[in-house]
Amino acid sequence: MSISVDYFGKRYVEIDRLQAALESKLQHIEFDSRQKLYFLLSDNGDEIIEKTQFEKVMGVWSTFTCNDINNDNELDVNEIKMMWWLLDGKKPINAKLEREIRIMDSDGNGTIDRLEWLSYLCSPKVPGQETLGSKDYYDFELRENFEQADSDKDGLINQKDIISLIKN
Repeated sequence: MSISVDYFGKRYVEIDRLQAALESKLQHIEFDSRQKLYFLLSDNGDEIIEKTQFEKVMGVWSTFTCNDINNDNELDVNEIKMMWWLLDGKKPINAKLEREIRIMDSDGNGTIDRLEWLSYLCSPKVPGQETLGSKDYYDFELRENFEQADSDKDGLINQKDIISLIKN
């Protein structure tokens, strides 16, 4: 039985129904990571979510899962390297890999857990709203635009990238 409904050719589901369905399937994932996922799914404050938004958020979630080869809910350096290779379509340069790991590894233990991964992909809390319950959000359009502009996939927008954008 599907929990979504069709409305003018698009699929929608109520957030609370989706959360209940996911909760029954994700018990092996730590509570804080599941809560972060639910925040991402409901980032616009609506009571419903459209299928494409759900697929984008779950794509981020699945990227972590697919690269967690040993299923320990953490990505080590080799798993992260493979993830960037798959995401960018080419072997990552060490400088990019080291920079991204430094940014993601908020507890400094040398691995990236699911919560660090989700936090990395989310914008920081809004200044002045650091209270418990503030939501982070993932800006999919900004990330897509950045990825398109970063033609050499080094994680930076440099002069070469800008010239390439101007020519296109």
